[in-house]
Amino acid sequence: MLAGWRDLGTDAIIAQVGAREGPAARLEALIRLTLSDHGGDAIEGAVRAWAASDDLARVIVDEVDGRRVHFVADLLEDLGLARERALARANVLYRVVIGDSIWRASGGPPLTELEISTAVELFGST
Repeated sequence: MLAGWRDLGTDAIIAQVGAREGPAARLEALIRLTLSDHGGDAIEGAVRAWAASDDLARVIVDEVDGRRVHFVADLLEDLGLARERALARANVLYRVVIGDSIWRASGGPPLTELEISTAVELFGST
Protein backbone atom coordinates (compact mmCIF):
# COMPACT_ATOMS: atom_id res chain seq x y z
CA MET A 1 0.00 0.00 0.00
CA LEU A 2 2.80 2.42 0.88
CA ALA A 3 4.54 1.79 -2.44
CA GLY A 4 1.32 2.47 -4.34
CA TRP A 5 0.76 5.69 -2.41
CA ARG A 6 4.33 6.79 -3.15
CA ASP A 7 4.07 5.84 -6.83
CA LEU A 8 0.71 7.53 -7.49
CA GLY A 9 1.05 10.46 -5.13
CA THR A 10 4.63 11.34 -5.89
CA ASP A 11 6.31 9.59 -8.81
CA ALA A 12 3.35 9.92 -11.19
CA ILE A 13 2.83 13.58 -10.29
CA ILE A 14 6.51 14.42 -10.69
CA ALA A 15 6.53 12.69 -14.09
CA GLN A 16 3.37 14.50 -15.19
CA VAL A 17 4.64 17.90 -14.04
CA GLY A 18 8.15 17.24 -15.32
CA ALA A 19 6.80 16.98 -18.87
CA ARG A 20 6.03 20.72 -18.83
CA GLU A 21 8.39 23.16 -20.50
CA GLY A 22 10.40 25.23 -18.01
CA PRO A 23 10.42 25.53 -14.22
CA ALA A 24 7.68 28.17 -14.02
CA ALA A 25 5.26 26.03 -16.02
CA ARG A 26 6.18 22.94 -13.98
CA LEU A 27 5.64 24.78 -10.69
CA GLU A 28 2.28 26.16 -11.81
CA ALA A 29 1.16 22.74 -13.00
CA LEU A 30 2.25 21.20 -9.71
CA ILE A 31 0.38 23.78 -7.63
CA ARG A 32 -2.76 23.45 -9.72
CA LEU A 33 -2.65 19.67 -9.65
CA THR A 34 -2.00 19.28 -5.94
CA LEU A 35 -4.54 21.90 -4.87
CA SER A 36 -7.28 20.54 -7.12
CA ASP A 37 -9.83 18.00 -5.98
CA HIS A 38 -8.26 14.85 -7.47
CA GLY A 39 -9.75 12.21 -5.19
CA GLY A 40 -6.59 11.12 -3.37
CA ASP A 41 -7.15 13.09 -0.20
CA ALA A 42 -8.47 10.25 1.96
CA ILE A 43 -5.46 8.08 1.12
CA GLU A 44 -3.02 10.86 1.99
CA GLY A 45 -4.64 11.34 5.39
CA ALA A 46 -4.86 7.60 6.06
CA VAL A 47 -1.18 7.03 5.29
CA ARG A 48 -0.19 9.93 7.54
CA ALA A 49 -2.38 8.60 10.36
CA TRP A 50 -0.78 5.18 9.90
CA ALA A 51 2.69 6.73 10.05
CA ALA A 52 1.88 8.24 13.44
CA SER A 53 1.90 4.77 14.97
CA ASP A 54 4.04 2.61 12.66
CA ASP A 55 7.79 3.02 12.20
CA LEU A 56 7.92 1.58 8.66
CA ALA A 57 5.11 3.83 7.48
CA ARG A 58 6.85 6.81 9.15
CA VAL A 59 10.08 6.08 7.26
CA ILE A 60 8.24 5.96 3.92
CA VAL A 61 6.26 9.12 4.67
CA ASP A 62 9.46 10.94 5.65
CA GLU A 63 11.13 9.82 2.39
CA VAL A 64 8.14 10.91 0.32
CA ASP A 65 7.89 14.25 2.12
CA GLY A 66 11.58 14.88 1.52
CA ARG A 67 11.34 13.99 -2.15
CA ARG A 68 8.28 16.19 -2.68
CA VAL A 69 9.75 19.19 -0.87
CA HIS A 70 13.08 18.92 -2.66
CA PHE A 71 11.36 18.64 -6.04
CA VAL A 72 9.54 21.92 -5.37
CA ALA A 73 12.70 23.54 -3.97
CA ASP A 74 14.59 22.53 -7.12
CA LEU A 75 11.93 24.20 -9.27
CA LEU A 76 12.10 27.36 -7.17
CA GLU A 77 15.88 27.36 -7.31
CA ASP A 78 15.69 27.01 -11.10
CA LEU A 79 13.52 30.15 -11.02
CA GLY A 80 16.30 32.07 -9.27
CA LEU A 81 15.69 31.65 -5.55
CA ALA A 82 18.64 30.88 -3.29
CA ARG A 83 18.56 27.29 -1.96
CA GLU A 84 17.71 28.27 1.62
CA ARG A 85 14.82 30.47 0.48
CA ALA A 86 13.66 27.83 -2.02
CA LEU A 87 13.53 25.18 0.70
CA ALA A 88 11.66 27.49 3.05
CA ARG A 89 9.05 28.32 0.40
CA ALA A 90 8.76 24.67 -0.66
CA ASN A 91 8.11 23.63 2.94
CA VAL A 92 5.39 26.23 3.39
CA LEU A 93 3.74 25.29 0.09
CA TYR A 94 3.92 21.60 0.97
CA ARG A 95 2.22 22.16 4.30
CA VAL A 96 -0.50 24.18 2.58
CA VAL A 97 -1.06 21.28 0.16
CA ILE A 98 -1.19 18.69 2.97
CA GLY A 99 -3.54 20.87 5.02
CA ASP A 100 -5.80 21.40 2.03
CA SER A 101 -5.84 17.67 1.36
CA ILE A 102 -6.94 16.95 4.93
CA TRP A 103 -9.51 19.76 4.70
CA ARG A 104 -11.09 18.23 1.60
CA ALA A 105 -10.91 14.68 3.00
CA SER A 106 -12.93 15.80 6.02
CA GLY A 107 -15.67 17.29 3.85
CA GLY A 108 -14.40 20.81 3.30
CA PRO A 109 -14.97 22.41 -0.09
CA PRO A 110 -12.11 22.47 -2.60
CA LEU A 111 -10.33 25.71 -3.35
CA THR A 112 -11.86 27.88 -6.06
CA GLU A 113 -10.03 28.72 -9.28
CA LEU A 114 -9.34 32.20 -7.88
CA GLU A 115 -7.81 30.69 -4.73
CA ILE A 116 -5.66 28.28 -6.72
CA SER A 117 -4.52 31.13 -9.00
CA THR A 118 -3.64 33.11 -5.88
CA ALA A 119 -1.50 30.21 -4.64
CA VAL A 120 0.29 30.13 -8.00
CA GLU A 121 0.99 33.87 -7.68
CA LEU A 122 2.14 33.60 -4.06
CA PHE A 123 4.37 30.58 -4.36
CA GLY A 124 5.47 30.87 -7.98
CA SER A 125 6.81 34.41 -7.95
CA THR A 126 10.45 35.15 -7.30
